[in-house]
Amino acid sequence: MSWTERYFDKEKECMSRDEMHALQSARLVKQVENVYNNVAFYNKKMKELGIEPGDIKSIDDINKLPISFDIAWYEQKAVAVLLALLHLGFKNLRLGPTLPAFLSPNVAKILVETFDIKGITDPQTDIKAMMAGK
Repeated sequence: MSWTERYFDKEKECMSRDEMHALQSARLVKQVENVYNNVAFYNKKMKELGIEPGDIKSIDDINKLPISFDIAWYEQKAVAVLLALLHLGFKNLRLGPTLPAFLSPNVAKILVETFDIKGITDPQTDIKAMMAGK
C-alpha cells in the first residue's frame, strides 16, 4: 500500500466546504450525544450550563459547549493550533504565559474583541473560571 493510499482520503480531503461542514456537524452532534449520555462530568457540566444534546445542531453551535483551551506559546505548534481554532470559530481562549512577540497591540485588541481571548493567570483561577464556563 502506497503512502497516498494509507494517508490520503481523497473523498474527505477533496470535499467541498458544505460537505465538510455537514460531516463535521454530524460528527459533533454524535460526539455531544455520546459524552452527555456516557460521561458524568460532561453531563453535569452541560446541565449546569443549561445545554442539552438537542441544542447542538451543527458545528456552528460549538461555542455553546463547555470546552476550554489554555494555549501555552512555548509549544511549537501553538500558533497553528490557535489559527485552526479561530478559523473554526472557537471563542473564550486563554493565551499565555505571555503573548507572542508577533502580536502587535492592535492585533491583540482585535483578537480580544472578536474572539474573547484572555491571558492566563494562575492555574487555580484559570481552572475555576473554565469550570464556570467563563
